[in-house]
Parts: sequence; C-alpha cells; structure tokens
Amino acid sequence: MLFRASVLCMAASIVSVPLAAALPTTTTTTDRVHSGPTLISRDDTQCNANTAFYVCKLNNFRGCCSVDPCDLKDGCPDDNDNDNDNNDSSRPTTCTEKGKKTKLFQPQMQTLILPNTDHPISTPDFNLSKSDTGEWQQIISWSLPSEAKDCSIGWSIPEKRNFSAGHSALVGVYDVDDNDEKKSLGHADFSFWPETKGPRTSLVASIQCKKVLTLRLALVHKDRVFLEQNGETGWWVEYSC
Repeated sequence: MLFRASVLCMAASIVSVPLAAALPTTTTTTDRVHSGPTLISRDDTQCNANTAFYVCKLNNFRGCCSVDPCDLKDGCPDDNDNDNDNNDSSRPTTCTEKGKKTKLFQPQMQTLILPNTDHPISTPDFNLSKSDTGEWQQIISWSLPSEAKDCSIGWSIPEKRNFSAGHSALVGVYDVDDNDEKKSLGHADFSFWPETKGPRTSLVASIQCKKVLTLRLALVHKDRVFLEQNGETGWWVEYSC
C-alpha cells in the first residue's frame, strides 16, 4: 500500500509541474526497476534538427515538421517526402511478399496529460497512469501498406524487460476519434505480469486495417503501467497482404 501511495503521489507531482520538467533525459537498461510514471521524450534524432514529430487529427498528418501542422489544412508545409523518409524508414509502405504475415513493433506514441489533449508529447514507451489528481492516456499509431488485411493488435514481453504495473492495470483500446469509454475495441490486462517470469505474447483485438492505424489507450481503473518498448517488446500490429 505504501508503494502504491508513493506512485500516485509521484504522478500527481509530475502532472502539476511544467511539461519541460516532465521530460527527463534517461539512460535505459533492461531489468531495471521503474519507480513510477515518468514521461520520456522520443529520441530527437528521429527527426531532423529544428523539427518535431506530430500526429494531427484535422489533416491526418503524421511525421516530422518544422512548425506545428495540426491546424493547417494541407498538413506540414515542409517537404513531406523527406519527413516520411526520416521518420518511417522502418515502416513498410508496400507489401513485399503476398500472403506473408508481418508483425510491427515500436509504434509512434503520443502521451496526453489530461485534461490537455491539444498538445500530445512524443515518447517511445508505453506509459499510462490514472489517479484522483490526473490521468495520462496515449495515442498509438503505425503506418501500414495499403494492401494490408487481417490486422490484429497485441503486446509482447521477452524474458528481460523494463516493466511495471499495478494490480488493476486494465487498459482499454479505443478508436482515436471515439471518446466513449463504453465502445472499446478490446482490453489488455497488464496486472501482475511484471512479477511473472518468462516471455509472453497476448492478442488484444482484431481490427480494421488502415494505412495509418491510430488508436487511443487508457486505463480503466486508477492505476499505472509502464513498459519500455523496443523491437521485440511492447505493442505490435500484425497483418497479412
């Protein structure tokens, strides 16, 4: 109980400080103990100098830009080809083998510190919290080939991982444009799994394939969950062509 109380107090103190203070520079290692919800910004090298990563609802822009493009009808005024090459080099734009299943890890992650949903913060990890004093939700997205079909989402952990969660860490998955908490696409229960040894893969839901697949993640109960993501750890989407 003391540990959970300290975690909730930490989340409250982080939300109350300026956003700049909530973006520490952190050296990550496997199997380290994660003491609570800390927001880690995405590696700036994923975007060119003087640019930042954006996911916009109005114009469906997703990528690096030198200005905030989310209120612009045509998206980012920069060279979009260069932005996409810089940001999505590991994301397939076409199917290479017909009938072959592909699983993509390391989605783009944006953290929403509620009630402020207009300024999402880019971060590489899965990191949610919910308490009496505040809530962190996340927007998660992948770029898929236009031919992609039979899409499903889930999460995986290997033997060694940086993973922490409370005992009520049930996460709802929602369409990014749907704020109705009763209309979830599926649920992922992370409760107790950090203490369970060994790898695990869990299917969460079968969903409609989209060229830019964007979803919203939110805790159902007051709790927290953190998972450091990499090429074999965290959320994934699987599809065939």
